[in-house]
Amino acid sequence: MTNVFADLGTVAPFWITGLAAAVVLLLTVTGGSRRPAPSAGNHLAMLSLAALATCGWLLLTYEGSKTAFSGAVVIDGLGVVFGLTVLLGAAIAIMLAAAYLEEHSLS
Repeated sequence: MTNVFADLGTVAPFWITGLAAAVVLLLTVTGGSRRPAPSAGNHLAMLSLAALATCGWLLLTYEGSKTAFSGAVVIDGLGVVFGLTVLLGAAIAIMLAAAYLEEHSLS
């Protein structure tokens, strides 16, 4: 029997990214007709970048190979490199999207 909390700690970069994405989506659409979405989305971009930086830091702290959920998830050196590559790509996409929205007056 494995410890669920230790397993959740092992896969923390994945659920932190998902939770931050859910928060950004909810902050984008909440309010309805009485409270429209904020006109400037810079705070959402900063929240996303902060979550990605946290996940990158957590990935960098992994040493060796870790397994979670009875070996269903393995995080080793290759997984860390691919994870950091995906996080870097996501950060670049967020920065480009924020600049594009501001340039075309869409935010």
